[in-house]
Order: sequence, then structure tokens, then C-alpha cells
Amino acid sequence: MSYYDYSRRWLGVSARYSTPTKDDALADLLKVTSAPANVVVGLVTPIKRYVPRIYLDTNILISAILESDKQWKSRHPKDFHIKKNEIESSRKIFQEYEHRAGQLKTSTFAVGEFIGKGGKQFGKSFQEMLGIVDREILTKFELCETGNLRYDRQTIPGKMQKEIRLMEIIGKAQVGTEFRFMVLLDMSIGRVITGGLPDVGRVDLEDMVFREVESYKAPGYEIMLFQKASELANKYQLSLADALHLFYAQGKVEYLITNDSEFLHRWSKDPTIKKETKISAIGSAEFLELCKKRRYLS
Repeated sequence: MSYYDYSRRWLGVSARYSTPTKDDALADLLKVTSAPANVVVGLVTPIKRYVPRIYLDTNILISAILESDKQWKSRHPKDFHIKKNEIESSRKIFQEYEHRAGQLKTSTFAVGEFIGKGGKQFGKSFQEMLGIVDREILTKFELCETGNLRYDRQTIPGKMQKEIRLMEIIGKAQVGTEFRFMVLLDMSIGRVITGGLPDVGRVDLEDMVFREVESYKAPGYEIMLFQKASELANKYQLSLADALHLFYAQGKVEYLITNDSEFLHRWSKDPTIKKETKISAIGSAEFLELCKKRRYLS
């Protein structure tokens, strides 16, 4: 048996040609790889459809969730008519991606803006917005963490360097018995101070079971986060809010979806942003057209 005949039999393709050619072999392989997902042919499985990872900014969340609500549309027909294309395309993206684990992303910053605008622009209470976030976002989105933050003393004013505390946590924990604790961390020292257990002294964090956090401060993290966002804003001439979205999305997605016309204009005007961040900023309707053209979605 020739190698070609063996390969065809291994793939589950019956050999009917007396003088097979390279074109015949290619045709058979294409038949195999294009088989439905529930059909097993030999040992070859169909290639999964590529679906890009996307980050939805605040205005897309608002259009996909709050402005897509039937009651809002019936109460604001003029607003819906003006934004119909943006609202419907945002909702379509949301529906197409909501079951694609790990591909649909946003950030705690976007969620915070979403909650704030839900009260100011849509008259919803804080508790109502928390419920919407729980149902519509936290169960369907992956929340991006910030990228790596570097503590650079050279960019922090001297007085602040001496006073800065990277982290402070006060609460209740347990190592055998419950006690109150304080975790301190700065550039020169990290320690746990305990209360109620005078014989414990320093406690290994790995042995502690945290019961309650009464207060949490991370001024060092805040300084580094907003320093980085300010750096991006200054470099690419973006607003601080847009720079924060970019920082959260960078390295985690291929597309940042937004209908902020000013942001999209700035992005298209400066090609170095896409080149350096490896992200494409695109409107919701344009992204759907791209998905249709490249067959990203069903």
C-alpha cells in the first residue's frame, strides 16, 4: 500500500481513483476539515472558528443594556431613533459574545462609570444598578485587571516617596482563634501587626484565615495606576477616562469597541496608537460589518 493510499484510509476516505493526484488529496483533506463539528472523520477534527477578544467600553455597555430596554425605548422614541444603529449593533455584539467565555471583556472602571451614568441619565437607584451589573455583566464578562504597574521613584515627588504606603488592611482574621490585624506594606517593610494575641507577634500570611476586612487602602497602587493612565493620555492626547480604558484592555484584547466619536477620530488620526498598543479601536456597527466580512461570528 502506498503512503497516499494509507493516508486516505487513515482519514476515513475511500480510495476510488486509480491514479490519484495532489489535487485529489487536497480535495479529500478539505472535505474532512470542513465536516460538521458533530461528525468525527478519522482522527482529524474541524478547525474552530476564530473569534477575536473584545473590550466593551462604558457607552457600549449603556447601549447594549440600558438603552436596549423596551421601556426606555418606548419612553424615549426620539433618542432611540437618533441612536438606533449604535444601540442595535451594540446589543447584537453583546448577544453574540455573551456565551463566549473569555472573549468578552470590560473593566471595573467601565462598570463604575456604567453604574454612575445609570443613576444620572436613567434614573435608576444604586441598588438597581448593582442588580443589573450582577445579572448582565458579572455573569457574562471577564473583568480585565490592570497591566503590570511599576513603582518608579524618579517620577514620584520626593516628599511623597517618604510618606507613601503601598497597602494597609485592617480587619479580623484567625489563626486558631480570631484576632484583629493590620497589614502594612511599603517599599522598605512588610509586616502584620496583630491585636488580641500578644504572644503571636509576627504572623505568616499563609497561616491566616481572613474573616472580615474593615478598611482597605492602597495609595501606592492608586498613584501608579493614575500615573500610567496619565502617561498614556499625554502620549496619545486622550482623555484620562479613555486612557484608563486603553490601559485595562492593552494586552488582553484585539479590539476595543466604542461609539465615542472623539476617541475613534483620535485613534484613526494617530496610527502609532494601534501599532504600539496592538489594539484596534472600532465602532459597534463597523465591528459587526468586519465580523460579517471575515466570518468571525455565525
